[in-house]
Amino acid sequence: MIRQRLLTVLVLLGLLPIASTALSRSVPIEIPDEFSRPKSAEVLTERTVSYLETKAVEGNVKVWVFFTDRGVKTPQEFSRVAATLYDGLTERALARRAKVGKDKLMITDVPVKAEYVDAIVELGATLRRTSRYLNAASFEVPLAGLDEISSQQFVAEIRPMLAAKKEYGVAPKDQDESKSLDGMELNYGASYAQLAQISVIEAHNAGYSGAGVLVAMFDTGFRTSHTVFSNIVTTGRLIAEYDFVFDDDDVDNEPEDNSSSWNHGTYTWSTLGGEWASNHYGPAYGADFVLAKTEDIRSETPVEEDNWVAAVEWSDSIGAEVISSSLTYTAWYTYSDFDGNTATV
Repeated sequence: MIRQRLLTVLVLLGLLPIASTALSRSVPIEIPDEFSRPKSAEVLTERTVSYLETKAVEGNVKVWVFFTDRGVKTPQEFSRVAATLYDGLTERALARRAKVGKDKLMITDVPVKAEYVDAIVELGATLRRTSRYLNAASFEVPLAGLDEISSQQFVAEIRPMLAAKKEYGVAPKDQDESKSLDGMELNYGASYAQLAQISVIEAHNAGYSGAGVLVAMFDTGFRTSHTVFSNIVTTGRLIAEYDFVFDDDDVDNEPEDNSSSWNHGTYTWSTLGGEWASNHYGPAYGADFVLAKTEDIRSETPVEEDNWVAAVEWSDSIGAEVISSSLTYTAWYTYSDFDGNTATV
């Protein structure tokens, strides 16, 4: 019995230095110029109110609420938080950041302060999404309650959340595009003309197929069982998928979906990365993929930009290097807002 107790003590003592090392691990961080932003001179502008009044449904509107800070106000606090955030990034995400010189954790990696979100909810709002990039959250809220929300000390600005309604047609197929490429490694079938137009054939012959690159697709859903994706799936190159419309891990059609929901996403994914010998090849048929269902095409249902923002942050955390998305949001913004800093998307 004494021997067993002694052995237990020795094992625990042996573990202590490891635990201590983990707690004191230093994570590289990029200290921001400022840890907070001041409240805007007009948190809720007349322009915003006028726009929202035209979009209210039964007195409710959808808005972005931007916060003044993240609850982290010193380099020391940031360093402590960063140690926990670093473990949430995949090796692929860290490698992608290093490639573009962003190998340090930044203030945009710190999540939105939960207490701020809870306080807005207590004022009658319904939370939709939070964005660590923007230090903001999207809400559905009574139009009459915006003044009280804007008066909160931690609210820096309120903007409309935009939506877009897009119709998806089927492009006509040119029957003359089909070609057989005798002597070439790949038989491109009907996809030859579109690839030759942008010099993809030469890139493939030079050994480029997108292999090793992680591409994120944002669209209406995807028919992952289609033959054109079978090689991607069977070789483990479909890395992750998420449905931001129904908040689950299934990007294929679901019972609530319009029967054609997955059509457009299937078109775009196959155009970019499909592979079906003698029928079709995409330029990046050798790439890895993550799929995000961000667009809801059910009747009279708009596509909302907070799903798109959430998908960007999700795909970045996995390590996506390229995003392919076929939707833009232009309402309410002016041309000068498309400067890379102003428009939410």
